[in-house]
Amino acid sequence: MYHVVNPHLVIGLQHHESIRHLKETTVELSAGASMWLPCEVWRGPFSDERTVLVIGDDGEWGGFVNTRWLKRKIPEGKDEVLARVVDVDGPIFLARIPGDALQSSLFQGRVDRVRPCDPVQA
Repeated sequence: MYHVVNPHLVIGLQHHESIRHLKETTVELSAGASMWLPCEVWRGPFSDERTVLVIGDDGEWGGFVNTRWLKRKIPEGKDEVLARVVDVDGPIFLARIPGDALQSSLFQGRVDRVRPCDPVQA
């Protein structure tokens, strides 16, 4: 499951029930949206870089990513990488993952797997 980051979704919500319901609701995905993509990370060639692998239903993305773009910033294991949607075509989206890709700089995924989530922590 992929998570869309939209800071406007949680503004003004006071009750935990409202936030929990909001997180379980599918959102409309559009170009420019930020999203967290689940990934596997390993130590990279530099201390502030990780080797990242994102696996989706329609392919995978591999490359080197600065730790500032990772949610948990762990040295190895399961994490999430911040990506930006560049195109949505029916049931498929394309997202750009910041970093040095080993092949394509774009990741392809299915829109029906996208869920809203909390805003990005700065």
